[in-house]
Parts: sequence; C-alpha cells; structure tokens
Amino acid sequence: MNYVKGLFSKKNEAHHEDDESEANESEEQEQEQAKKKVKNFPPCYPIVYHSFSACGKKKYLAFMGLIAYFAYILLTLCNTAGLIIGLVASKLSDYIGGIAIAGAIALFFPVIGFFAQYWLHYGACSHKNSARYVLAFISYIVGILFSLFMAIGVPSAGGCGLVSALWLLTKGGDTFSVVFSFVMAAAWAVNVVYQIIIVILLYRHFNEEGSTLGRAKDQIVAFFARRSLSNAVSGVVGN
Repeated sequence: MNYVKGLFSKKNEAHHEDDESEANESEEQEQEQAKKKVKNFPPCYPIVYHSFSACGKKKYLAFMGLIAYFAYILLTLCNTAGLIIGLVASKLSDYIGGIAIAGAIALFFPVIGFFAQYWLHYGACSHKNSARYVLAFISYIVGILFSLFMAIGVPSAGGCGLVSALWLLTKGGDTFSVVFSFVMAAAWAVNVVYQIIIVILLYRHFNEEGSTLGRAKDQIVAFFARRSLSNAVSGVVGN
C-alpha cells in the first residue's frame, strides 16, 4: 500500500515539475522572441511590437479588443461632453466637479486603458499562456464594473448616464440634454454587454488550450522568481 502511495506521489511531483518546466520554457521563448521584434505600435510613436497575425485563430478576438479600446476612448469623450451639456442646460453645481473627473478620465484613459486592458487582452490572444488569460479576465472584470458605474451615471462622480438623465428631467434640463444622457446610459450598457461577450470568447479559448488557474499561478510565481534571481545576480555583479 505504501509502495502504491509512493508511486502516486512521485507521479504527481513529476506532473508538477512538468508544468513548471513548461511555464519556464514558455516565458523564456517569449522573452527571446520579444528581443527580435521591432516596435511598431502605435504607428505615430512605436513603443511595443503588435501584430494581429501573431494571434493565429484568435486574430478576430484581438481585433474585438482593439474595438473595445477605441470604444472606451469615444465613450469617455462623449461622457465629458454630456456633463458639459447638462451643466449648461440645468446650471446645477453638481456637474462642475463631475466634469473635472470625467475630463481627467478622458485625458488619461488612452494610455492607461491601452496597457491596463487592451495590452493584457492582446497578450492573451498572441500567446498560449494561462497567466496572461487570467490577467485579461481581471482587466475585463474591472472594465465591466467601470462601465456599469458610468451607465448609472451620477454626475457628481463623473458619469453621464441614467441618474444624470433623471436629474435633468426633474430639475429643468432641456430635451436634448435629457436624451443625450439616456443615450449615454444605453451606450455604456452596450459596452458592458460587448465586454461580457469578449470574456466568454476568451474563456472558450482558455479551455480549448488547456489553460488552468493552477498553471497561471505557477507561471506567475516562476516569473517573479526569475525576476528576483535576475535582480540578485545584477546586484552581486554590480558590487
């Protein structure tokens, strides 16, 4: 009996070592490939290498992620415009602080959104890597919650949506400002649905490729272990 248990224990250890080995080899291959690639995106000021062809059969999904990114930029700009329209129409002071918040979101989102959501999404599409999928899922969960918050649309919190439309209805806003706020609420809601569809498609590929949360954890641990070792070696060499 102890002999059988020992065999199972050794088998499990071997599987675990294989997973760690695969994670290490995958990361090393990606790093070597990254060194050979020339930065080409965005075209105006290239800072990363980007290629839809690298995504294989997930090319369509990478393109959907890029659409989501540009949709966010458009929505944040229209959201700010909607709050300005609401302020002009209602003269409510609550809109002033909201405009400042919305303006900051519209200003910084193109950079933050690219790396915090789209680049993680692209990484999941261009690599067969469990950790990259998990990071993409997390980014979309945050994006979905943010879009829901904006669809609710509290003006003082920087949102032009349902609450903004109701404020304008009850406090003397004109027809255009009310309709614009309702349209923005609907647009943010559509964005929520679109992101949920992307998550479902990502999860389908996650399963098809045999990715697991366990592998994702091992890959993340291996990544930080290598990074710590590299920093330690650099420190020793520097001294």
